[in-house]
Formats: sequence, C-alpha cells, structure tokens
Amino acid sequence: MTREDVFELADSLFFTFMDNLCDSNVKEFIEDDPDNKGGTRNTDRGMELYADIEQELLRYFKIEL
Repeated sequence: MTREDVFELADSLFFTFMDNLCDSNVKEFIEDDPDNKGGTRNTDRGMELYADIEQELLRYFKIEL
C-alpha cells in the first residue's frame, strides 16, 4: 500500500461516512464553496475528520509521514 492508496481509501471512507449521515449532520462537515459555483468544500471539522482518517490509515499500514 502506498501513500496514494491511503489517500484514495481515506477519501472513500470519508464520503461513505458522509453519505450515511442525515443532511443536517453533513452540514457540520461539508459546506457550499462560494469560490466554486455548485461545488462544496470541507468545513474545519470536515478537514479535521479527513486528516484523522488519513493519519490512522498511514499508521495502520505503517507508511512514513
């Protein structure tokens, strides 16, 4: 497993989690992106969750930070 694989897996896990939350909870993690019409971006809490997922996967697969 490479760092790139970990990033893809983290992305997949993050969005699987978001897909299973009710819409009001998703808003805590993802918001509309005013710089990208029709796009979204992670909130601060969403960025923290995503980073935590990445870190745990990197540790689990023993990949250097």
